[in-house]
Amino acid sequence: MVYISRESLIVGVEGLWDYILGGATVFGAIVALAAWYNGRMTRRFLAELIVKEGEATRELIAKMDEHLTKMDERFAKMDERFAKMDERFAKMDERFEALLKSLEAYAKASLTQHAEILQAVKGGKTSNP
Repeated sequence: MVYISRESLIVGVEGLWDYILGGATVFGAIVALAAWYNGRMTRRFLAELIVKEGEATRELIAKMDEHLTKMDERFAKMDERFAKMDERFAKMDERFEALLKSLEAYAKASLTQHAEILQAVKGGKTSNP
């Protein structure tokens, strides 16, 4: 049987604790350093990503502004063309109104002539002596 003295046991346990705490300290230092580095790289990556996204957003807004400007120009041209079409339709309306008036006058004259003819046929009289 092996006997271990109390003093050697205490020294052994203290050495063991020194070993555990030393290892834990080194492990903690490694973990802390890795976490610090990871956080730093993450912030750098996020900063670069934010800058790139900001530039992409500015480019997108610029393109949208260009397209909106083109659309405004095209709408202005369409408005001009619609104004010309309105003028043409107004002229067509005037011509149709004139045509309708002449047709109404012709219809009235025709009705008058038909009435005179019917009266002449029925009564044998003409309105012209």
